[in-house]
Amino acid sequence: MDVPIAAGNLMGRKGLRIIWVVISLLAGLSPALAAPYPENPMVFELDIPLTSPKEGGLFAHDLTGDGNMDFLITAPGHIAAYSNKGAPLWHIRDNINLGKSAQGFSFPGTHGPGAIAGDMDGDGAEELAYLRPDGTLVIREGGTGQIKRSYDFPGAQGVAIADFRGTGDRDAVLQYSQNELRAISLETGETFWHVTDWQGVEHGIVRVLDLDGDGRDEVLGPILLDSAGQVLRSAAREGTKMNSFDSLAVGDILPAPGLEIALAEQHGNDETIVMGVTGPGWWRHHEPGGIWAIGECRRREDPDKLAVGEFDPDHPGEEVFARSSCGNHPWVMAGDGSVIASWSVSDTAPPGWCHVGDCRADPEANFLQRLNDRIKVDLRGGRSPRRGEYGIDLVRPVHWDGTGRQLLFVTERHIDGQIALVDALTGEFLRVWPTEAARTYAADVTGDAREELIVLEARPQGSTLKIFWNDEPAKAVTQDRLWQDRAYRRGRQNWNYYSP
Repeated sequence: MDVPIAAGNLMGRKGLRIIWVVISLLAGLSPALAAPYPENPMVFELDIPLTSPKEGGLFAHDLTGDGNMDFLITAPGHIAAYSNKGAPLWHIRDNINLGKSAQGFSFPGTHGPGAIAGDMDGDGAEELAYLRPDGTLVIREGGTGQIKRSYDFPGAQGVAIADFRGTGDRDAVLQYSQNELRAISLETGETFWHVTDWQGVEHGIVRVLDLDGDGRDEVLGPILLDSAGQVLRSAAREGTKMNSFDSLAVGDILPAPGLEIALAEQHGNDETIVMGVTGPGWWRHHEPGGIWAIGECRRREDPDKLAVGEFDPDHPGEEVFARSSCGNHPWVMAGDGSVIASWSVSDTAPPGWCHVGDCRADPEANFLQRLNDRIKVDLRGGRSPRRGEYGIDLVRPVHWDGTGRQLLFVTERHIDGQIALVDALTGEFLRVWPTEAARTYAADVTGDAREELIVLEARPQGSTLKIFWNDEPAKAVTQDRLWQDRAYRRGRQNWNYYSP
């Protein structure tokens, strides 16, 4: 069923490496401290097409075992691997499941890669796996793309890598619906447990992570499951709409040991909920309101999409960033749930930063004038013209400078547009890059404990991968390499548009 596509000439990778070493020697630097790429951004032309605005994504993983992070990229009918120097490793045509609708939900969800990677049989080599629409789980060699084995799980639509036995990444959880999960061995295809009364996050793939540090993964969602599939905790309380959570993020939020999840409830109580394995956290409703409550924000005040990170080192624990229902009046909550910052994108975004509408044609359009025009029309009882609104989307916490403090990596909302780095507490746009970002991703692909901002842009033929990196000296970095953290590795491949 799969059709290999030629990987192309790999000599370009050697040539680039020689050039970078020469540049390092001429600059009097060791190769370890040299610039990771000769250009910023580094641009690679790829042969994998982006034919869908929603289906397919990417993640980084050391597929070849050489210590360097490679890129695995999926699109309808395609799965391909490239080195972190842009060299094609392999490209295969196969019917990877990227958007099967199940009762209004889609797995693996918008922009979800739909694939997993790890040493799935303990042989020291990396594998990758994905589902076909008929429920076939295909496992391939990471370095070559050759099939190693496959299993049949009719009805399965989503997959996440896991470690339920404490033996490494040799397990997985399969998702059939927002309520049905199956835990399996990737070595044998054996089923460990099967549940039909779980509850997932709307629009999204199942997430797994070792929250309590016991070496075995829990299943994350409005209902937390342990490694044996038993219920640990539920987000339910009076008024909670358990089947309408929009986003899930993970971090060290509470003083209790271990990690916690943050959930964004849409409808119901419109709350941000934080909970962990060791104890309940908090439920918090916040209404930013004011004159900025326009568009979608006039109807709902839910947190929408969340990001958890070290946005304020002066506060204990990590903070929870809520994007807001319309993406233009976010707020930040401390580890105890108190709101410590809020701002309006219309105040802080530079001219030309778009939401939905026509601001590309009118980059100097004044937000306050548009709001005033809307109010006048509303008072007359008429219909307000649909004009562009400022907003942010695909919000990710990133380690940009390696000091521990994180910034937000954001895109323009609902368009293939610009990207930016933003201060979560003030909303200041620290850097803006002109792109046509169809997909975004962030990971430490150069190995210096700082994350690069990675963008995929669609082209008439193929696609373009752009890597934006911090060109300040890496010697200032104080963190260990991020990939050493198991939670980091999980989060970098188990994501989609709603929970990036």
